[in-house]
Amino acid sequence: MQKFTEAQLESLTDYIDNRLTGDELTQVKNLIDSNPDYKAHYILEKETKEVYSSKLKSIETPLYLYQNINKGIDEYISGLTSTPNTVSHKTVSQFPPVPKVSIQSKIHTAEPRQRYYYAAGIFATILVTFFIYSYFFKHVTVPAEKDFIEISRNIFDKVDASEIKLQYATTSPKELENFFKDKVDFKAFVPDVKEGELVGGMVSEVNGEKAVHFVHKCGGKLIYTLQCCKKNLMKEDKLALPEHHKEDIADGENWKSCAPVNGDNIVVWFDGDVVCSSVSKIAPQQITSALSKK
Repeated sequence: MQKFTEAQLESLTDYIDNRLTGDELTQVKNLIDSNPDYKAHYILEKETKEVYSSKLKSIETPLYLYQNINKGIDEYISGLTSTPNTVSHKTVSQFPPVPKVSIQSKIHTAEPRQRYYYAAGIFATILVTFFIYSYFFKHVTVPAEKDFIEISRNIFDKVDASEIKLQYATTSPKELENFFKDKVDFKAFVPDVKEGELVGGMVSEVNGEKAVHFVHKCGGKLIYTLQCCKKNLMKEDKLALPEHHKEDIADGENWKSCAPVNGDNIVVWFDGDVVCSSVSKIAPQQITSALSKK
């Protein structure tokens, strides 16, 4: 890609911000139309600016921030100029003394646009760093074959369509827990609901992980729950949770709803040694109210 001078790139920024007139405006337009590389710069900068403008509110950088930055730099420069020289006079005389320049005075004498860019540059760097961290480290996509939540939704769709039959029919939570007892390597928990009734459950392996499944009926709609061992899920061995749900569990944040998918509402919750993903066509608040006895 062709390289452009600083003046050409600054003119491009001014063009995007509608600050050019006359010959300068014509020159930038002609360069955009005639030079594909310059046009690519224009499109990238324009779209980036639009994204930031749509997501960020305008802010006024407080004066104390400028003052603190100025104070630190002035103190650093003062320390340099006050340090005794250990080199010969001849060597030092070849270089002019370092002037002590106040950043604060430059900010006050600069044009408003320049003052804005001083602060915006720092702020944008911090913001981009935060976005990158959030995207790559907190919202890494879990592989579909290991995604505990997505698997629960797929099973719910089959249960709701009567494509999967329950192994054990009962309205008693304790009876169903006893059915699960010798079939899995964790202590299963089945909530005793007041706003609906238990229909039954089953046991299976999901991607090599032992799991229990149970179904409640609330207001004529099914609530399906997939339940697995919390310790195993947090290790992400055979099944996995998205990172933000793992953090919620570690912080004790319970009954967290997920974004709905094709009308399926999902709530992730935990109790004792188990983690559950409950799916239904009813609202997440109704799922939580029914299963948590809140």
